[in-house]
Amino acid sequence: MVHVGVLSTTREKRKTTELQIYPTAGQHSVVSSHAGLFIPEVAVGSFLKQGQKLGEMREIYSGETLEEYSAPKDGYLVTLRHYPVMFEKESVATLLTDKKQGFWPF
Repeated sequence: MVHVGVLSTTREKRKTTELQIYPTAGQHSVVSSHAGLFIPEVAVGSFLKQGQKLGEMREIYSGETLEEYSAPKDGYLVTLRHYPVMFEKESVATLLTDKKQGFWPF
């Protein structure tokens, strides 16, 4: 319909990407060691380099930084803490690393 002129759009066509398959062994979680407020610095769906900052944990009353979180390996960020109040040993983020070679997972 766009080609004929019945419909029009101003959106550009999205770039196509290659299908990427990650094994379950390549899943890495980042866990908090303090309770406080989590302030993220990256977005879900981005590719992170090892050591890139994910966010930081701040003390609720004083606002001082208790801990900074970084990516343990190069990987694709699939989950990130949404609710800011955190307890000790809760998951901050999950990265997929070690992409499987080949097309099919089996």
